[in-house]
Amino acid sequence: MSTWFFIILAIAANVSANLCLKIAARSLETTSFPSVATGLLTSVWAWAGGVSCIVLLASYVIAIRTLPLSVSYAMVTIISLSIITIWGGFLGDESFSLLRAGGIVLISAGTLLLVLSTS
Repeated sequence: MSTWFFIILAIAANVSANLCLKIAARSLETTSFPSVATGLLTSVWAWAGGVSCIVLLASYVIAIRTLPLSVSYAMVTIISLSIITIWGGFLGDESFSLLRAGGIVLISAGTLLLVLSTS
């Protein structure tokens, strides 16, 4: 399979892990360590986040075998950050403003320049 497939898979897994863990954290009781541990172990969202982390790790390791680290790391983190920022607005936890939209455009342009510089 293509290296780009694994980069896209890593991005999707990164976004999924962050969103699942955010949802799991909403219902987490934080009064003591045992209650946190029990809450995480019994939360479907926490398990989904954990599985997403494993997929992220595996796909990222496969991708960096052939893709420069500077490009792969930038793509996975920056594109994930952009998607998570947009989803944060949909989940109601964060506002999505024109300033944030401009930041995402600049981040996307920078990522594109990194990718094109390696071609």
